[in-house]
Amino acid sequence: MPYAMSRMGVAVGLAVMLLVALCNDVCTKLLIHAAAATGLDSYEALAEWAGGRTAKVSHMAKGIVASCPPRTLLLPAASHSCRGALAATLHI
Repeated sequence: MPYAMSRMGVAVGLAVMLLVALCNDVCTKLLIHAAAATGLDSYEALAEWAGGRTAKVSHMAKGIVASCPPRTLLLPAASHSCRGALAATLHI
């Protein structure tokens, strides 16, 4: 983010940051309304309702990958727990 701001300038960087914040706010409100309308209480349940089992597994796998440091997915010894969790999720 600091690099992007330095390349765009303060005014454009601030405008882009506000636009991204607005998009995040709208998406969060859409998720809350969708959860209230369906009576579901988790992102996984909402993903499964909207896109079936594939969407649920995809959402869970993204969460596991996002929680692991990027390099550990490539290192055999250091990434055992992250890769194991990812493999267990994909074989649900």
